[in-house]
Amino acid sequence: MKILITSGGTTEKIDAVRGITNHSTGYLGKEIAELFLAKGHQVTLVTTKTAVKPEPKENLKITEITNVESLLKKMEPLVKEHDVLIHSMAVSDYTPIYMTDFAELEDTEDLAQFLHKSNTESKISSASDYQVLFLKKTPKVISLVKQWNPDIQLIGFKLLVNVSKEELFEVARASLKHNKADIIVANDLSDITPNQHIAYLVDEKTRRKLRLNLRLLEPYLKGYAMTKRIILAVSGSISAYKAADLTSRLKKKGYDVHVIMTEAAQAFITPLTLQVLSKNPVHTDVMEEKLAERINHIDLGKEADLFVVAPASANTIAKLAHGLADNMLTATALALPSTTPKLIAPAMNTKMYENPLTKKNLDTLHDLGYQEILPKSGLLACGDTGRGALADIDDIIESIDNALTK
Repeated sequence: MKILITSGGTTEKIDAVRGITNHSTGYLGKEIAELFLAKGHQVTLVTTKTAVKPEPKENLKITEITNVESLLKKMEPLVKEHDVLIHSMAVSDYTPIYMTDFAELEDTEDLAQFLHKSNTESKISSASDYQVLFLKKTPKVISLVKQWNPDIQLIGFKLLVNVSKEELFEVARASLKHNKADIIVANDLSDITPNQHIAYLVDEKTRRKLRLNLRLLEPYLKGYAMTKRIILAVSGSISAYKAADLTSRLKKKGYDVHVIMTEAAQAFITPLTLQVLSKNPVHTDVMEEKLAERINHIDLGKEADLFVVAPASANTIAKLAHGLADNMLTATALALPSTTPKLIAPAMNTKMYENPLTKKNLDTLHDLGYQEILPKSGLLACGDTGRGALADIDDIIESIDNALTK
């Protein structure tokens, strides 16, 4: 997919040394670009010289602009050749046309004449105590996008300051309609801090509050296969060390992997290992809520395309079958939407696996929508021979692929 992203803030010249700009750093556009680049998409980033930028990548093109005029010239041909536009740039609403000493205004009766004047000097004199700057409204780039390419998926941004939610949504919906956008990301500057970015996804029918991230924009990119998010739940089994290989291989296949670990699992493999391999935080404590607006185990469940427990110990299987929610794994499982595919890969001693209670628990989970990935038969870590070893990683990945393509 070819994705066009704008970032940073334009600058409108007053003279050769002065200009009107804004506080945009380009950080949000950079983050969005990096996430799409990591998923293998072709990304074109239209930005400014001073904005922060991603590291160079083979699938990244960067085009720099300065003001609205140069933005318009660059955007029209780019919009025509891309599938999606995420327009996060802070574009100047006005451009200077003339700056003059206040005394010059006092001496005239025709203020309209200044709308047709322009400064000829490279640097306007600063001798006067008061200057008056005449500004002219700039064209709205977002309003031209669907004229240039009616088929492009358009995601726009609307930033207001310290307004009611009702006003924010009203303005966002007006922008959505006027610009024929697919979605507007509406945000209030008072909700943005260095540690979080609260925003609302506004489309024709709904609005959703979120901590702004790429994942929640994906459903609006209609017609394109987006990266699937997998929750890999690791419980306390000697096979827990194989979660490293499973995580690594799922990541290489392009899946977005989020790992949950029980306390017992952490005795076999460290969370840091799986964090490095998944490139996502590992969740271990159901009582740890780092973001006030997010209930972690519930939101993880809502955002998942698939939930897989591998390895699944007898203890965890029993808890899941009886609806316990005493740790991060079981609480997240209980909060999963009923439509989320659920896989479970048992790993334990043969006698534990063949115990009627374990069989009954697995039957219960099957009735609740879980698909079992059968363990292997062979020599187990405990020295016994029989069925109970974690299924081959190839078989687990095949089961995941199949569940996500149904």
